[in-house]
Amino acid sequence: MTPGKRTYVLDTNVLIHDPTALFKFEEHDVFLPMQVIEELDNTKKGSSEISRNARQVSRFLDELINNTNADQIKAGIPLSPPESIQLKDQCGIGRLYFQIHSTKHGNPLQNIVADNNILAAVLTLHEQHPKLSVILVSKDINLRIKASISGLIAEDYENDRALDDFSLLFSGVSALPEDFWKKHHQDLRSWNDKGCTYCEIALQKEEEWYPNQDLYLPGEENIELRVLQVLDNRKVTLKLVNDFRND
Repeated sequence: MTPGKRTYVLDTNVLIHDPTALFKFEEHDVFLPMQVIEELDNTKKGSSEISRNARQVSRFLDELINNTNADQIKAGIPLSPPESIQLKDQCGIGRLYFQIHSTKHGNPLQNIVADNNILAAVLTLHEQHPKLSVILVSKDINLRIKASISGLIAEDYENDRALDDFSLLFSGVSALPEDFWKKHHQDLRSWNDKGCTYCEIALQKEEEWYPNQDLYLPGEENIELRVLQVLDNRKVTLKLVNDFRND
């Protein structure tokens, strides 16, 4: 973490609200407490929007961490946004840091409460790096109150004007029309491999998808598809995602 830059500590609810929040702090750094990773893992099961967003955050993190070693993670991972996200006036990128040490704040935060664990991580970070400008970003008003009482700076994600100049091309999750299967009945090819179900379809004119995009049928809780590849001939390979425990 670099003095002169701000370090934003993100609460889980910020990432659930906007999975692309990781990439929206320009040249500043982002810090994720271990409690946030735990909460994302506990939230990813299911077909609700919250669960889908949690899985999308996990995919972003997996993409960032891929091909890095422990030393590189400790030094901070460059927050290069995926191709599906376009940022306006991007003057630089920050680095992503994870909590890798346990906190030392047992009192008055001794109860095992998720918010307290996050707050303890912020307090420890602030003490270990006193020259850093550490800011907790949370949509939880009570956590922001606790942070202020503890002498920390806390902000609401929606009220941060620094986040207003961004444009998303794609959020990562899209709803399919109700007649999706009917529209692709003739060009659909499906198969099973190692316990997973795959299918191939031909994109129609109005359909534009991207690798790693999630697709779901509203009202059908057990139907979620992931785009694996999009070929030049507009043939798309999809994977049926039903076992959210392994996602």
